[in-house]
Amino acid sequence: MTYSHFTTPRWFAYDGGWENPAAVDRFARYCEASTKHLGDSISYAGTFNEPDLMMLLRWIQLPNGLRLTDTMTNAQPRVRRQLRAEMFSSFFVGNAEKMRETMLLAHTKGKAAIKSLQPALATGLTLAIEDDQPAPSDSHAEQKQSEVYGPWLQLAKQDDFVGVQTYTRQRVGKVDLPPPENAELTQSGYEFYPEALEHTIRYASRVTGVPVLVTENGVAAENDERRIEYIKRAIAGVQRCREDKVDVRGYFYWSLLDNFEWVSGYGPKFGLVSVNRETQARTIKPSAALYGALARKTRMS
Repeated sequence: MTYSHFTTPRWFAYDGGWENPAAVDRFARYCEASTKHLGDSISYAGTFNEPDLMMLLRWIQLPNGLRLTDTMTNAQPRVRRQLRAEMFSSFFVGNAEKMRETMLLAHTKGKAAIKSLQPALATGLTLAIEDDQPAPSDSHAEQKQSEVYGPWLQLAKQDDFVGVQTYTRQRVGKVDLPPPENAELTQSGYEFYPEALEHTIRYASRVTGVPVLVTENGVAAENDERRIEYIKRAIAGVQRCREDKVDVRGYFYWSLLDNFEWVSGYGPKFGLVSVNRETQARTIKPSAALYGALARKTRMS
């Protein structure tokens, strides 16, 4: 279970969202109330889904030279309040460093609230981690890792697990660079690169020293044969990690159904099961059968 997966109440967003220090205690009370209601039915508890995403987006440069989040971050306070209230998530608008500090504290206090009611419940958070690979020259890959993932991975050292969410690799220069020329691209515009997952599992495990749970990994592809290829290669990487005694506790493919993918709508097809939007009929894809067979064959402790 993830307690906060991007979306927030409009009143919370309009009152400053994660820039408001009051968010720490508000989130802790929310975690306490949710755990009281659902605690016995939860196997793993994640406080936040991808709280590092705001910092990660800062590495994307637009054609006009601005960073992706500059316009929202530098908007006037009144405009920022309105943007937060109208968008699905309040941590895409505002001062990224200030929001991160609040959310780091909220994770710690929220986890304490969860543990006060369910001490044995494995609790952590999930992070969006790209397989950052240095460009041939003038690369800032280490700076990016330190800025985007560093504070969260340090905090995760005190957790029961760290959730890794990886889809591709990213070549890094002064900013994130486009995929290599002639690279195969997914429907999301990512490079088709299943091996990225093995690299980010090893990275997260090495830095934190805690068990790793792959909480998201998948590919947007109309051709299910490419999904099959992606899953085979990604899970082969997971198995190599386990053979090297990296503590990987589980793997979750994203996603079961062809879903509504935020700003991309129903275009990208991530699902193991297709959905007819007119009739709502579900059709199991061959990739689902493969995934099930691999799960039965390679059970994880």
